[in-house]
Amino acid sequence: MFLLPLGDDIEKRSSFPVLGTILVAVNLLVYLYEWRVWTDGQPRHMVQAQTLDQMHKLAEAPSTRDIVPKEFTRLINRWGLVPAELMKGKVIGLFTHMFLHADLEHLIGNLLMLWLFVTTLEDALGAARFLGFYLLWGLAGGAAHAFMNSGSTTPMIGASGAISGMAGAYIVAFGALTNIRTLFVYWFMGLHHFTLHIPAGLYIFLWIVVPNIMGMILADAGYAAPVAWFAHVGGFAAGAGTMLLFSDEVQ
Repeated sequence: MFLLPLGDDIEKRSSFPVLGTILVAVNLLVYLYEWRVWTDGQPRHMVQAQTLDQMHKLAEAPSTRDIVPKEFTRLINRWGLVPAELMKGKVIGLFTHMFLHADLEHLIGNLLMLWLFVTTLEDALGAARFLGFYLLWGLAGGAAHAFMNSGSTTPMIGASGAISGMAGAYIVAFGALTNIRTLFVYWFMGLHHFTLHIPAGLYIFLWIVVPNIMGMILADAGYAAPVAWFAHVGGFAAGAGTMLLFSDEVQ
């Protein structure tokens, strides 16, 4: 069973987001480069036995990192956001972390949500302004994560902070009752599907709020998960705040 966002019911002047397409393409190209670095750094039998999904081992105990190729580890440490290094003045990771992803599931999940919001937001804000805001929201998410984990040497990667900013901006600009067209696919004695209209507020609540609350509860209970919860919160707050300040300029 899975839910696939198809779009919303906001009337648009243009149905094709040029900048959104470029952002998706950049993320895909960077991921392909990650995949190449990952596979080139392993013996052939290891590549056949493992998948890129095991990149999340970077966020676990050091004893598990021996399965990660050195070149890949060097790549993530150089271009990911390492809070302890940010505190020492290495700021490049604040920008570059949002174009790296840990595995295929991580990438696809983020790109689906990006595509859901980008058509409406790019159309409403204009491509140049949207790009500036997108990068700002990603920076805010990264800064929130680094502030809450200032001593951590574990690199944080992913576009979730920026995309959470898109969600926050979307809610403020278009309201929680805007309908999100969603394809519901399930298996019951065969593959079936139908389309639902889910309020944007509920969709975002299920996507951001519930997982973050559960993650923080688990973290307090001592169960670590390689998810940058505070990047989501910081990005969402930045997106919502941006639209509150610039709502009059939404076209």
